[in-house]
Amino acid sequence: MDFGYLKKNDFGTLDYVSLTKKLKTPLVEDEQFWGIEALDNWILFQSLNRIYIYNKNEESFEIISSESGITKMFKVRDEIYFQKNNEGLYKIESGKESLVTDNSIISNSRLINIFNINESLLLQTQENGFYLLNTNRVLTPWNNKLNELLKSNSI
Repeated sequence: MDFGYLKKNDFGTLDYVSLTKKLKTPLVEDEQFWGIEALDNWILFQSLNRIYIYNKNEESFEIISSESGITKMFKVRDEIYFQKNNEGLYKIESGKESLVTDNSIISNSRLINIFNINESLLLQTQENGFYLLNTNRVLTPWNNKLNELLKSNSI
């Protein structure tokens, strides 16, 4: 139920500096943090139900919450994406969530990873293989022989 950073003190040893003390909103009871990403002047801390966006310059926070849970946060092309359980794939823009797709294939699958391929996103699911999401937000199965093999396995 804490997150922060290590900072060298005058003796050269590291001291832990908690950032949760700067929050105006209390943490969720027993909140655990599973992901940390850095992007420009922000550090993002992901728990199971929230993403805390820390602005290093202003020393302030934005918080994105989810009642259904957040499975994982992904950094792709200097952008942050995350999946809300049973809802879809979102992107963080200006500290706010923006829906990328709520296609039932994605909202009903667990995303394991996201890759950048020729300006499209290659979405890897746990049990349904890979899908390409193009710039027009059209979702299609990845046209690769390996994809059929991956669909028959849990990643």
